[in-house]
Amino acid sequence: MWTLYRHIAALTVMFERDADPIRREFESLVDEMDLREVVRKPFVQMSRGQLYKSALISMKLMDCPIWLLDEPFASGMDSHGTRVMKQWFRAAAESGKTIIFTTQLPEIAVFADRVVLLQRQKAQFFRTSGRDVLDGDGRCFDLEEMMEESRCGN
Repeated sequence: MWTLYRHIAALTVMFERDADPIRREFESLVDEMDLREVVRKPFVQMSRGQLYKSALISMKLMDCPIWLLDEPFASGMDSHGTRVMKQWFRAAAESGKTIIFTTQLPEIAVFADRVVLLQRQKAQFFRTSGRDVLDGDGRCFDLEEMMEESRCGN
């Protein structure tokens, strides 16, 4: 059965990483994400949130320059995991990594530097400033309102 331990061992070989530093950091990240009790549990027996935490640990350990995540704020993680994930996102961005994630939650936009709104096969590009979502000319938009309009087909 495939477990988080086995998965990390395979990634270490695949990415040609030195096993000792990976092992030490892995142990620390497992504790940080509160996964110690399931680290040897088969993936098929883990909850959705535990699987997502495991994926985040894998991505962080392999030091990927780009983190691409599908709806991380709707991943089923507990509040502790979500808080740790946000800390990891901030630290990764500050170290020069690119974090791209999808969301249907407009309030998450304040967590991003840039927002791409996809609707009707078109992309609109925005940047964020504090709680504001701005277009290229600096005009402020209500992202929640825009997302609702796109859902309703307006």
